[in-house]
Amino acid sequence: MKQLMILLLWSLGFTDLYSQGSVRTYKSGNYSHPTVYLVGAIHNMHLNQDYQYSINDLLAQIRAIKPDLVCGGITPEAYNQPMEGYFPPEAAFLAEMANGSWRERNRRIVEKGPVNYDNYLKVINSKRIEDLQEMIRQNINSNVAYRIPEKDLIPEGITYSSLTNSFYVSSIYKTKIIQIDAETGAFQDFIPSDLLEMRYLGMATDETRNLLWACGNMIKNNENHSTVNKFNLMTGELLKSLSYKDTTANTYNDMVLDEDGNGYFTDSHGKCVYKIDTESDSISIFYTGEEISHPNGITISPDNNYLYIASTDQGIRVLDMQKREIIGGVDSTFNSAGIDGLKYYKNSLIGIQNAVEEKTQVKIARYFLNESGTKIIKMEIIDQNNPLFDIPTTFVIVAEHLYCLANSQLKNFSSRDFKIINPEALNDVLILKYPLK
Repeated sequence: MKQLMILLLWSLGFTDLYSQGSVRTYKSGNYSHPTVYLVGAIHNMHLNQDYQYSINDLLAQIRAIKPDLVCGGITPEAYNQPMEGYFPPEAAFLAEMANGSWRERNRRIVEKGPVNYDNYLKVINSKRIEDLQEMIRQNINSNVAYRIPEKDLIPEGITYSSLTNSFYVSSIYKTKIIQIDAETGAFQDFIPSDLLEMRYLGMATDETRNLLWACGNMIKNNENHSTVNKFNLMTGELLKSLSYKDTTANTYNDMVLDEDGNGYFTDSHGKCVYKIDTESDSISIFYTGEEISHPNGITISPDNNYLYIASTDQGIRVLDMQKREIIGGVDSTFNSAGIDGLKYYKNSLIGIQNAVEEKTQVKIARYFLNESGTKIIKMEIIDQNNPLFDIPTTFVIVAEHLYCLANSQLKNFSSRDFKIINPEALNDVLILKYPLK
C-alpha cells in the first residue's frame, strides 16, 4: 500500500492545510481510509544546505518515497524563511524517519522537538486514527467551489465573465454550454444542445465586445466539422460560426484573445495555430510547425509579444508573435508535455497535465518564467493526484483564485460511438478552487 505521510503543521489549521494539497484514500470494504504516518518538525538548521538533513536532502527523500501529501511541523524561527518551490511551499519537508509504530514515533518527536505541541497532542490523544482519517476526508472536499449534479455533461472548457458574474462550462456529450451563477452556484443552459450540436471545448470571453467565443467540433455524415463560434455574452445569440477551409480533419481545441480582441486557437489534430481577425471575422494560419505538434492549451503574454502553446508531445513552446518563430528548444529540465488547459499568471504559466502514463502523475503545475518571459526556470506543483481528479481538463483564473474542472470523466465517454460507456459510474461534475500567490 502506498504511503501517505501526514505531519500536522502546527501553525496552520487542518482546513487551511489540506485545502492546498491532495490526499488519496484506500478502500477496505465500504470504508475508505489513508495510511497515516506522523513524522517530525523543521528547524532553522534545515535551511542550511550543508546540514545533513537540509531541505534538499529532505525533498530527495520525499521524491523517493512518493507520498500523496507531505505536511510539516515548522518552528517559529524557520517559518518565515524563504521556502518557495516546494509542495506545498511551507510543508514539503520530511524529518528523520524513525522505526516503530506511529505512536512511538510521535512520542520520540515530542520529546525532541522544541515546538509547543499542546494542540497537536490533543488531537493525537483524544482522537482515534479513524477520526483523523475522517478529518482528512472532510478536508479533501474543502476546495470544491461548485458541484454540478448533471453528471453526464462530460465537460471540457471553463471560462468566466465579471459582467455576468458567471462561469461558463462547455459540454462535449450534451453539445451545449451552461452558465453558473458564481454567487449561488445555480446553473442553466446558456447555449442549448440543439443550436449547433457541437462538442464544445475551449472558450474565451471578450468583455469589451460583449462576446463569448467557443471552439466546437462534430462528425456529421462521416465528415468532420470544426468551427469557432461567436455568441452574444448576455443573450447567447449566435452571431457567427467561423471555419478555416481545409482538406484534412481538424479539432479546434482551445483559444485565447489578444488585447485587440483577435483570437488565436489550436488545432490539436495537427500542428497549427490559427488567428481570427476581430475586424473582418476572417481566419488565417498564424503558425504551423512540428515544434507544436498536437497543440492543446494556449495563452498569451500581457504585452502581446508571446504566445505560449502546450504541445502534447513536446511540452510548452514559446512563439514570438512578431517574428512568428519558436524561441528555444524543447525544455528537458521541466516536464511540461501532456498539458491541457494553460494560462499566463504573474510571469508564470499554469497548466493541467493530464496526458500522462500514471493517474498519480495528473497534476496542476505552475511554471515560472525568466524576466523576458521566454524560458521556464522553475516548476511548482499546485495539486497532484487529487482523489477528486478524473481527467481534469481546463481552468480559469478569477481574483487570484484558480477554478478547475476536476472531473471531465472523459474515459467514460466513447467519442467514436458518442455515448457514455457506463452511466452508473458517473459522478457530479466538480469545480475546485485554489488560492494563487
